[in-house]
Amino acid sequence: PDHPRFLGPHLVGHQDEVTSVAFNPRDRNQLVTASDDQTVRRWSVAAPAHPVQLGQTLTGAHDEVYSLAYTPDGSMVVAGIRDGRIALWNVASGVLPAPLGSPLVGHEAGVDPVVFNPTGDLLATASEDTTVKVWKLSPDPRHPSLVASLRHEDETSSAAFSPDQPVLVTGSEGTIHIWNVANRSNPTPLREPIVAHDRAVVSLAFCPGRDLLISGDEGGKFRLWSMASPKHPVPLGLPLEGNDVSVDSVACSPDGHLLAVAGTALVKLWDIAQTPVPLVTVEVGHGQAVNSVAFSPDGLTLATASDDGEVNLFALNDRNHPTRIGPPLRAQGDVVTSVTFSPKDARIMATASEDKTVQVWDLTHRDRPVPLGPALKGHQKAVNSVAISSNNIMATASEDQTAVLWDLSGLEALRKDPAAYACMRTGRGLNPDEWNSQIPALPYRKTCPG
Repeated sequence: PDHPRFLGPHLVGHQDEVTSVAFNPRDRNQLVTASDDQTVRRWSVAAPAHPVQLGQTLTGAHDEVYSLAYTPDGSMVVAGIRDGRIALWNVASGVLPAPLGSPLVGHEAGVDPVVFNPTGDLLATASEDTTVKVWKLSPDPRHPSLVASLRHEDETSSAAFSPDQPVLVTGSEGTIHIWNVANRSNPTPLREPIVAHDRAVVSLAFCPGRDLLISGDEGGKFRLWSMASPKHPVPLGLPLEGNDVSVDSVACSPDGHLLAVAGTALVKLWDIAQTPVPLVTVEVGHGQAVNSVAFSPDGLTLATASDDGEVNLFALNDRNHPTRIGPPLRAQGDVVTSVTFSPKDARIMATASEDKTVQVWDLTHRDRPVPLGPALKGHQKAVNSVAISSNNIMATASEDQTAVLWDLSGLEALRKDPAAYACMRTGRGLNPDEWNSQIPALPYRKTCPG
């Protein structure tokens, strides 16, 4: 035009130089902007005088974003990163995790932790209000039903379902409660609570295939229990020294032979195939308390989450010599309270943070994990715990006294093969000119068949 003019105010939000802009080819009222602040933002300009940001800021580039483009169908945003990588964000509805129904309410204090049973049709939420609530998620997880509110003598801060028997265990002030959940609609106590520790039981975990329970207390000790007969649990030896301070998290490897004990800035690995033997102390490098540890379902990766906002990954190919995988992950802006893997896919990990968000990660390349979409916001206060079920449902628990269920089923295609999924959605890969424009530092290669 001969006399261009501003249609509205500047789009404000980036914290550094804006490097690229692209319009959605399927909806010219939408555009994306990239910045040296390592983020991408989506905007609606349907009313040019009043532009608004769409959804959450897209993070995970981990370097300056130089260029942007939509795929031809408008479903994905492709970004060229300064370090030569290409980042993809799926912005089509129904693919990114979305809440399933309304938040689960009823607790009168913060909720921590949240755990699924092995089949994913029961969920337990523990709380400082001295109760553990059991929710039945079948037949429709969008409408869970509260089937029990299990009362304890003090606040509860640990819970675990047995992978081998219909049993739920919960921890309170020095005691472990054992519940029969064979009848999904009517959990009942199997016996009187057992006096397990001198201090509050703050962590619980089962070892798969062994009827073995691990309990950790806030005094730095942990114990092993035989649960072959849940009515008559048998302590296997005396309490062991886990940490100088609280054993905030324990995790058992999928083969049931390796135990991770966390609480200080260190994580201790124990061989528990027979008599417990300390193997190695892993210097996590956080420098602050380790709040959560988790094994991947293939047993090859250990993840740790810490007060300093970092998540570290360790390779366990040699269990006597764990090795760090890549740099620490920092997609969230505060203390990382919980880390978990999908029980069926070692490439999917989720982390919870005191910044009120949950981040889902793609670990297809363990040395280069990438966020699967932006951090998820569904709580009003710190997120204390995250868990993923065997049927693609994620649960989060928060200080806001609620738990939220999330549908991860839309990530199935991305989990299985993100490159093939991108090719399917776009119909083609980058041509040589586009490749040279987006990532000139790397030699051209064909990214899609055909």
